[in-house]
Amino acid sequence: MIWMANITILAKHVFHVFLEPNGCSPVHVANVWEILQKKFSTGVTFAELLSIAEVIQTVVKVPPPNRDQKRKLTCLVKWYAKNFNVIRPILDYITLLDSDCQEINGVTEYQQLKRKKPVPHYPIFNK
Repeated sequence: MIWMANITILAKHVFHVFLEPNGCSPVHVANVWEILQKKFSTGVTFAELLSIAEVIQTVVKVPPPNRDQKRKLTCLVKWYAKNFNVIRPILDYITLLDSDCQEINGVTEYQQLKRKKPVPHYPIFNK
């Protein structure tokens, strides 16, 4: 019966990992991260997300990012996930611009990738 106790302890640990104290599951955080990448491109930087978060928290009533959230990308994405119900409508009004004043988003990124020529495949072993 010792192995049953170990499984119970392991199950409690796994449950604790997947349901964090702030109520954000890793699946929800991953979905929010995917939405942010579609909105602002996969190349969105931590500094860009932090500046967007600081603007958002002045516009709507959400707590500002704390010290850890201002230092780590994973913590900042969790901040977005925790406040996503309030933040989501505002994201539609925020755009990032490149140096040519062109909007940066997932659609333009995809179009740029389509325009690039494919890299030819050279097999190493032709013999």
